[in-house]
Parts: sequence; structure tokens; C-alpha cells
Amino acid sequence: MMNQSNLEDLLKSALEECERLRTENAHLRMISGIPKWTSAESSPTTIPIEVGSESNAGLPVPEKKIALFRSLFRGREDVYAVRWEGKNGKSGYSPAGAMDWRAIHAARPEDRKKVARKTRMLQPLTDKAIRNHLIGKLTIGIYPLLPTLAPSWKMEES
Repeated sequence: MMNQSNLEDLLKSALEECERLRTENAHLRMISGIPKWTSAESSPTTIPIEVGSESNAGLPVPEKKIALFRSLFRGREDVYAVRWEGKNGKSGYSPAGAMDWRAIHAARPEDRKKVARKTRMLQPLTDKAIRNHLIGKLTIGIYPLLPTLAPSWKMEES
């Protein structure tokens, strides 16, 4: 069982290690020509989060997390991908969709794939899907290719 003096010793050694690493990082930055940044500056990977929107645990409320996710990962809103893993160890992503299993099972075996493609309804990217991703229930991916407007020279066809 840890007592107060053991905890203080652990804290002291951790702080000493942090200081040693800071000194080593400064030396490595100097010899590699990377400009020095102070701890008052934010590191390049820091994401600003509004302080007033935090809950008691010090974390943003779920809606703020979802909004942050949507702002960082933009893509198609009409469909998203879901990660799958096969029994043989293969894994990948497929579009999230709902299948009409009655129509698939009612079709002849040779037509089932065709019926599955025709009856599949792709699922839009919703806050619920993002929430399930953030809490670890589901691994989703986005399709970053956004639809573009047709060039004006193609629209003038008559």
C-alpha cells in the first residue's frame, strides 16, 4: 500500500524526469535548428475548446464534442463508413446501410446480391453515429470527397 512519503518520492522523481526531458528536448531542438517555443505558447496540435462549456469533470459536454468532431472531420453527410472485421482476420470499411432482408431472402439465390444492392438504404452521418464512435461502440469513417458543382461550360448544354 502506498503511503504519503512514497507518493511524494514518486512525484519528485516524475518531476525530475520531466525536467530532464525538457532539457534534452531543448538540446535536440537547438542542434536540429528547430525554433524554441515556450510553454506559454500552445503546441501546434492543441485544439482550443471553450472554457465556459465544460462540465464538472473538466470535459466538454457531448454536444460540443460532436460539434468539434464535425468541424475537424468533414465529408459527405449522406453516408458514412463502418469498420468491420471478418473471421479470417481481414478488416475494412463499408458504407453504413440498412438492408431489406425479407426481399433478399425472398429472391432466388443467384439474384440475392443484385436485390441487396437495389434495396440497400445508405445511412446518413448523424450525431448518434458520431456519439457511438466517440464512446467506442462503433468505429466509423467518413467519405471526404464532397460533391462539386458542375463546371458552367457543361451546364450550358441544350
